Amino acid sequence: GGEVDCWDGEKHGLAGYVELKTTRVMDTQGQVKNFERDKLLKWWAQSFAVGVRRILVGFRDDSGHVQKLQTLDTLKLPGYAARHNGAWDPKTALRFADRVLTELRGVLEGLPVGTRVRWSTTRS
Repeated sequence: GGEVDCWDGEKHGLAGYVELKTTRVMDTQGQVKNFERDKLLKWWAQSFAVGVRRILVGFRDDSGHVQKLQTLDTLKLPGYAARHNGAWDPKTALRFADRVLTELRGVLEGLPVGTRVRWSTTRS
């Protein structure tokens, strides 16, 4: 499951759902690179997982005032990242998520209902 921020009021089904995000206005190419290489992975994963096709981004200044709005197509986000060395790949991200969730399911199936579990990325 997941949550969706809003509906555009026009399109039916998944096509009408929109994720809302804000990020700081980018002043340098380095900031754009980091945004496309790093932040877009999180945005893509969240939106792709629940079938949201569009992300409305508010680019804000340091005072929090939105200076620009831009709509991004969820399926195009990997292409923005691919322009940079060391970029994430959607197939790799999905394989990783599948492995993590499969392992987590195996752990949880053996535990009593209501058990709290803490996940650590370090291995002992």
